[in-house]
Amino acid sequence: MAWTKYQLFLAGLMLVTGSINTLSAKWADNFVAEGCGGSQEHSFKHPFVQP
Repeated sequence: MAWTKYQLFLAGLMLVTGSINTLSAKWADNFVAEGCGGSQEHSFKHPFVQP
């Protein structure tokens, strides 16, 4: 069974949005922030599993 143009469009859209999501999450993990009360800057540690 051949794919319709609509199905190809959806597949391409999911590929693009999934890539944007992955790249933006990686970019966000590279930020550093000042700690509470003026403590040292520290990098974000992304949890492996989120509850």
